[in-house]
Amino acid sequence: MPPRENIKVLVTGFGAFPGVRSNPSGELLDRLKNRPIRLNSRVKLRTALIPTRWDEVEKFTDGTLAEFDPDIALHFGVHSRIKGLRIEKLAHNCTCTQADASGKTAPRHRVVDPAPRALKSTLETQRLLTQLHARGVPAQSSTNAGRYLCNALLFASLYQAGGRASLRQTGFIHIPPFTARAMEKNATLHGVEIILGYCVARYIHQTLLITASDG
Repeated sequence: MPPRENIKVLVTGFGAFPGVRSNPSGELLDRLKNRPIRLNSRVKLRTALIPTRWDEVEKFTDGTLAEFDPDIALHFGVHSRIKGLRIEKLAHNCTCTQADASGKTAPRHRVVDPAPRALKSTLETQRLLTQLHARGVPAQSSTNAGRYLCNALLFASLYQAGGRASLRQTGFIHIPPFTARAMEKNATLHGVEIILGYCVARYIHQTLLITASDG
């Protein structure tokens, strides 16, 4: 598959849900759109706010995600018990009984049926952690994204990538709640920009290798 002229990057966040009136992952999208980001000129950045509902995750993956067909898909959500970024390495093909923002529970026990029991994120997690730590951004990795909508979105996104899974970089990053301290918000945004920059550089490197092998 020849490299694309543009690098299509999709960044998503969630809306409010029971227990979280203001979701920082949704606010993150506004901050990304309003703050200049130094990315390669080939990057076509698109953001999407997903209502925190089981049916909206399915609607998003079948609609916006499939239509945009990004080269990099970075999904963000909030985790109340972390102090830095948490990169999820694994998505499980199962749901939970927790109600969504509309009060409804998951329509089935599996995210996708039939499908594997779990799928691995295609981000280079360890190298991302090295980059983040080197720049003073607190970050960790995890193999447990929960069983709520964060996990469902990551699994559905990885599964939807299908034959492009080896090329598309897909991952989910939990971020902490935003407090009144601007420093914490800026640190989170700085970390997100580091991740974006690394993923774009990796994509360019991969496509150069493909071009060289085809030539």
